[in-house]
Amino acid sequence: MQRNVCEKSAAEAQALCRNAENQREGVRMQIQQLIMEFQETMGRQLELLEGLIIEEHNMQTAVMRKDWQMLEQANERLYALSEAVHSCEQTRHAYLQELRQLLGLPESANFSVVLGYIGSDRRQQIASLYRRLKIAVMRIQHLHENIDSYVSSSLETMNSIVEEVFPSMRSGIYQRDGNLQGKQPPAMVVNHHL
Repeated sequence: MQRNVCEKSAAEAQALCRNAENQREGVRMQIQQLIMEFQETMGRQLELLEGLIIEEHNMQTAVMRKDWQMLEQANERLYALSEAVHSCEQTRHAYLQELRQLLGLPESANFSVVLGYIGSDRRQQIASLYRRLKIAVMRIQHLHENIDSYVSSSLETMNSIVEEVFPSMRSGIYQRDGNLQGKQPPAMVVNHHL
């Protein structure tokens, strides 16, 4: 009888071990699938950011040429691409959170820590994508800063010219509705081709 109990306990222990091993294998497969989806999302996001770079160039060209129709079109395409990038970023973040959870890492674990748990082949590919994403974001920021700088400089120049021509308009007081209080400035047309 005791031998039957021992054999029964050993069989149950083996079944439990097989079950645990199957669960671990299932988790490993789930992690591999998630890593693959994470990598694909990063690739998609990189493609979208490269599209944003092209549209930022188009916007910069339109501003320099003062082609307002081209600017409007570039702005619409930029908006659509921005929405897609944002959606992709949310998906990538969700995959990263899920990876942290499956790997048993705390939520505070950064990208580098999670990357350390990924196999070397995928790790190199994902690290390369991550670097390329960062470079694309920096290029977009640079292009955007160039456009801002040009527009700010142009506005400053125009304001200086208007102040020189109409010195009395320097210190206007504005009402809550945005209208100038007191004497209204004379109407004028400014030729933007300086």
